[in-house]
Amino acid sequence: MHRIRKASGEYEEYDREKLVSSLISSGLSKEEAEKVILRIESLGKVESTKEIYDAVRKILLKTYPVAAAKYSMKEAIVKLGPTGFPFEKYVARILKALGHEVETNRLIKGKCVTHEIDLWIDGSRIGECKYHNAKGIYTGLKEAMYTYMRFLDIGEVKELEGVTLITNTKFSSEAIEFSKCYGLDLLGWKYPPGRGLEVLVEDSGVYPVTVLEGILEYDEVKSLVAMGVITVDQLVEGRKIDERAYRIVMELINLSKARERNSLTKGSYQ
Repeated sequence: MHRIRKASGEYEEYDREKLVSSLISSGLSKEEAEKVILRIESLGKVESTKEIYDAVRKILLKTYPVAAAKYSMKEAIVKLGPTGFPFEKYVARILKALGHEVETNRLIKGKCVTHEIDLWIDGSRIGECKYHNAKGIYTGLKEAMYTYMRFLDIGEVKELEGVTLITNTKFSSEAIEFSKCYGLDLLGWKYPPGRGLEVLVEDSGVYPVTVLEGILEYDEVKSLVAMGVITVDQLVEGRKIDERAYRIVMELINLSKARERNSLTKGSYQ
């Protein structure tokens, strides 16, 4: 066992079982996951989580391309940038797929000022998105307090169900403590535990188009995002991708439809 460097700069022990679990979550069997990890470990000592990620994805792209798309979810969401606008649209599509009504960039007058709300959910909930275009950055107390103050100002003149701060990374301990104290809902990577953003992506089956990087050329993926094509299901219309990429997209969509058939209730994001 050895220590590896995380994106945040912190170090942790190499956890083989964690990597196995991640690969199984991406669609591999335990036997397939073990084979991939043996190939990684045969390369010698790796120094960082990024080295592991790059090596695993390189193998998956050649052998299990659909699993490669799912495995790269966190990185793919980061690559929706550099601005936060595509992330807002992406979260809106996830929530709509889970049965919610969502408006983006809605102007709502508060007691003191008018606010442009990232997401207006089900006609009574504020959703504020905080996007980071690099991994290892926490969404902190400042963003939590800012979001809550918006909620208070609008709540003076309009009845609200609640407010949710949504991010593509993790929350700081101070942000979590503040949210628990004041009733601010948080949605981020692996938060709330067992119901974080990564779970909602799987439940909704709404994958960012950037999971196809490596299957499609980098410039092609960035061009799609610039044109407003944020999710893989949007690629089906017009079919402007090659046959291999199209097959992978259709397999992801079919997995999404299977989950949808098994879903009995509106998905919760709180």
